[in-house]
Amino acid sequence: MDFDPAKEPTNTLGVGKTNDNRAEATWYPNRQFERYDVHLDARLTSAACEFSVRVRNLSGGGACLDVTSFIIAQVPENAFALTIDGFGHLPCRTSWKSANQCGVEFLVNHTKKSELDAQLAKKLANPN
Repeated sequence: MDFDPAKEPTNTLGVGKTNDNRAEATWYPNRQFERYDVHLDARLTSAACEFSVRVRNLSGGGACLDVTSFIIAQVPENAFALTIDGFGHLPCRTSWKSANQCGVEFLVNHTKKSELDAQLAKKLANPN
């Protein structure tokens, strides 16, 4: 089933919640940064294409995007830009693809990744 943005909430943070309503981070082994479940609008832009996508989860190091199979076929393997509402413009590359999702790695230095991770944790702890 393809991603349908009309059926999804717009720009909600912290799908996973703790009992006291704080956003819950998911820790995956072998990752430098916590990965947060989110639903954020974003724009994927390269020299050849531009698409609206949905960010499923996000960390300081990268993101998982919900996309249609048509977009998957168009997403470049090498560098492109991802502009995420509330987080800005990030250069990235494709790290993996499946039928309706792709993973991207942010092509920024470790300091920028750490800053993004801290910004993400702060926004999710206090989404207002």
